[in-house]
Amino acid sequence: MVNWKSALPEDVRAKIDSFSDDADGLSKLANSFIETKAMVGGRIPIPDPADITGMEEIFNKLGRPQTFDGYDIKNEVGEGEYDLLTPMLETFHAAGVNNIHMQNLIDKFQEVQAGFVKEIDTNNAASREKNNGELKTLWGDGHDEKRAAAVKAAESLFGEEYAGRLDGSTDINAFIGFDKLAAEMSEHGLHGGDRLSFKLTPGEAKTKMNDIRGNLDHPFHKGDQDAVAEMASLTEAATEDNQVLFEV
Repeated sequence: MVNWKSALPEDVRAKIDSFSDDADGLSKLANSFIETKAMVGGRIPIPDPADITGMEEIFNKLGRPQTFDGYDIKNEVGEGEYDLLTPMLETFHAAGVNNIHMQNLIDKFQEVQAGFVKEIDTNNAASREKNNGELKTLWGDGHDEKRAAAVKAAESLFGEEYAGRLDGSTDINAFIGFDKLAAEMSEHGLHGGDRLSFKLTPGEAKTKMNDIRGNLDHPFHKGDQDAVAEMASLTEAATEDNQVLFEV
């Protein structure tokens, strides 16, 4: 048999020096090749990272979509959040992130986001409870009525949506401010808007009565019919458990 190794280039012969020159050596070399091929299988050779074109081909073979908008996540995150994520998707695509990696990233993103939302809801609930406690301490038995009046005043001035936000807010100062505004609206009227109804607590009615009695220039002291009727309503509100309804 012809020495098969002698027909090979010198640099190749040096790499297979452990195989003998006879048929047995050739057989072992062939088996070694078969085993190596089976072990390597369909593995993809990695090009030099500087080879941009070669790396792009590798990324695509590993499951990266052809373009960044090929990531199938829009239905999961919603169109609004998808638009916010677009710059990140472009970066991920350039870095070679495939669909499996992207799904894992989105799952984690939604998990973290849900945690943030839960934490915010918990904190808001705690703040509302704390502030409601402070308002109840401040307003006493008139809490429910004064709170409702504050929300009604906000709705009259700024609309239903704003009033809804106030009603669900934790801003104690806003409630105090709108409560004072509601009292002003009840006393002086609201120009250029719808008529509103506000309830006075017995304590508020007594305070208002004392203010009228102490103000000698008030129309009540001159026998004005409307002022006398107002004082009668205040007296009723101050002496009974029922609260009187004032319209402005």
